Amino acid sequence: MHRRTIAGIILGAALGLAAMVLGCGGGGDGGDDGGGAAWHTIYSTDFTSDPAWTSSNDLELYWDSTAKTYHGTQMNSNASYAYKVVSNNVGRNFRLTYDLRINSAALTTGCTFGLADTTNLYPSGGAFTDTSWNAGGLGWTAASPAASHTDYTTPWSIGVWYTIQVTYDKVADTLAYTAKVKATGTLMSSFTVSAVGTLPLTMHRLELTRVHMAAGGASTVDYDLDNVRLEEYY
Repeated sequence: MHRRTIAGIILGAALGLAAMVLGCGGGGDGGDDGGGAAWHTIYSTDFTSDPAWTSSNDLELYWDSTAKTYHGTQMNSNASYAYKVVSNNVGRNFRLTYDLRINSAALTTGCTFGLADTTNLYPSGGAFTDTSWNAGGLGWTAASPAASHTDYTTPWSIGVWYTIQVTYDKVADTLAYTAKVKATGTLMSSFTVSAVGTLPLTMHRLELTRVHMAAGGASTVDYDLDNVRLEEYY
């Protein structure tokens, strides 16, 4: 066989091997690279149909079939809660995203939502967000049993829809939090809670709760929840 032909065969084989190697390259952060880890939806609802959440008080926490939201009118002293059991893996990184509009609020009230165990308690029972009005002002909070942070820099407003997201990174031991105006994408709050610690192994409820405010008197908050999505990275 002619030497030039042999050289061409060898070169062609080398180029083919290189193409195969390049084709196996990894994806970006959180992306699906055709075999690597990616974000997977564990649970989601936009409340267009009854989500069948369990409520301790159907007068305070219920699916609004007209507005197509989950509605809360929680008085602190009633210590009400509502939840949906989910098939999550507590050992994985997770991301919880939802839309929230607070319609009215009084001092010491707020919307507390997150992944919880059966104690219904904030913050000892899980990983939570809390959009509340307390002595420090109108704040955005992310909390675990071991650590929490509240940002008062840019207060939330009554009657505005916000998209709130909290992301748990087990290796980094952090909760990363963001809140944006739903209509415009304007960033209202962004921070990271460090030293989150060990989360409850029975944290299998997506839960709204004011049990921790049972001694808080008649102060009441009114809000709507929408577009809830829980994802895990694996």
